Amino acid sequence: MDTPTKANGSDLTGHTVDANESDSLKQVGYPSAAPPGSTPSESPEAKFTIYVFATTLVAAGAGLLFGFDNGIIGGVTGTSEFQRKFLPDVYRVNFLEGGDVGNYCKFDSQILQLFVSVLYLAAAVIAPLAGVIANWRGRQICLLTSGCLFGIGIILLATAQNVAMVVLGRILMGGGVGFANSSSTLYIVEVAPPRLRGGLGIMFQLVQTLGILIAYVYNYAFDTIDWGWRLSIALGGVFAALVVIGALVLPDTPISLLNRGRPEDARRVLERVRGTANVDAEFQEMTEIVTASKKVPNSFKSLLFNPRYRPQLAVVIAMPIFQQWTGINAVIFYTPQIFSYVSHSKGLEDTVVVGAVNVAATLVSTFTVDRFGRKFLFTEGGLQMAVCMIIIAATLGTEYGMHPNGRLPEPVSRGLLAVFCTFAAGYAWSFGPLPWLLPSEVQPLETRAAAASVNTTLNMLMTFVVAQTFQDQLCAERWGVFAFFAGLELLFVVLILFFLPETKGKSMDQIAVSFGDHWFWGKLKGVRTFKEERYEAAKNAPAGAKQTTIVAH
Repeated sequence: MDTPTKANGSDLTGHTVDANESDSLKQVGYPSAAPPGSTPSESPEAKFTIYVFATTLVAAGAGLLFGFDNGIIGGVTGTSEFQRKFLPDVYRVNFLEGGDVGNYCKFDSQILQLFVSVLYLAAAVIAPLAGVIANWRGRQICLLTSGCLFGIGIILLATAQNVAMVVLGRILMGGGVGFANSSSTLYIVEVAPPRLRGGLGIMFQLVQTLGILIAYVYNYAFDTIDWGWRLSIALGGVFAALVVIGALVLPDTPISLLNRGRPEDARRVLERVRGTANVDAEFQEMTEIVTASKKVPNSFKSLLFNPRYRPQLAVVIAMPIFQQWTGINAVIFYTPQIFSYVSHSKGLEDTVVVGAVNVAATLVSTFTVDRFGRKFLFTEGGLQMAVCMIIIAATLGTEYGMHPNGRLPEPVSRGLLAVFCTFAAGYAWSFGPLPWLLPSEVQPLETRAAAASVNTTLNMLMTFVVAQTFQDQLCAERWGVFAFFAGLELLFVVLILFFLPETKGKSMDQIAVSFGDHWFWGKLKGVRTFKEERYEAAKNAPAGAKQTTIVAH
């Protein structure tokens, strides 16, 4: 793969390139300067085609499953009929006024938290299997499996007559989410042109937020029907069907087809997604990457234990922790309950407002991530979220205790809704989409599927922990739990500023080299050796040779 150099005459390893050396690098396939936002191998005739948009949209459609579940769960568990049948203790507190548990503890129930969180535990367990299947059978089959599992789970949950059916349905839906989240962004990253990879990669999060909004609308629309919660859940089966249909017509990615020994099919798909037959350089580059990646016998072992992948492993581990411990899913899962605490309504109409803001802000990130970069959005969004959490904590701490019935004055509750919306917006253009994009974006091919499954596993585990503990935290710490999340958000911003290289507009090859040039990661022996090996290979290669990205050990 080509290693482009900066326009100022230095390559991305930090080595200064003079005119003569630049010419020699060009001879071995390393041009002295790459067009902004592109890779040297990308054809100048490559276009953003309708086909690219369509395949990306279909792959991102798997995000509907995750988003729909995140949004539907709070409204379903807040209905009197569901609580009466499956959560009698919560029903007694909220509808029969049985017991004085305090304003913050009305939904403190282990069964409720298990119902919410078991899906994410199932997704965490299934994600490693999804990674193996993605390598063995391709990305497409994982998307198909996700829709089937989620659909079966929907049927069980919508028709549930006892807690066992509810939990089993949630587990099957979790399996669908595990397959979807492991393969969707992986597919998009491998199909999208590098200069548009950020914006297209965020489509997964955009569709996910759309799923949340639709679920909120369902909850609000069917709230007055006793069995409305079953109808809300059942309509999620439409999304599962769309994912299944889309996966049946979706081609696999060129990289995946090459990896499974189908070069003709890979070439045909690449020409179609690029909108031109002039893809020789990019196809050759992909072929070399796949050939070299096969020298790595175990992608999971390489990612976890090979020193040259330490930066990529750190990103894979950090991103889901950062994302979930912003507190967003605690807010998404329990938004109806939170607003029912503080407002004069059941809170469902307020969730629709939050969901709409979430979608709009994610749409903003789609058009800004490749212009302003990942680190800028992380920084601005993280600071915005921290300020909002501090305001929420201060408001609840000073106002909530003054009203024994747990209902804030209308102006205060409306102001709190505005703060929640501002928090959701900050998340939607930073810590929402980017932690799904980056773990796949920074990976070389040989660890990419493994990284996607590890990232999904950790993300679901963190979601499980947050969902399982938030009501306990809220009951014990009260407003302090929001201050806790604010402190974590500030910490995450600092860590990103110091340890994450910018990936905007870079090929995956350039990203790998930029880790070697980083003030911290470049000091690690394996990472530094990788950078040096690449430069020496380019300098010593015979004229006309082309270097591959991966040096396997």
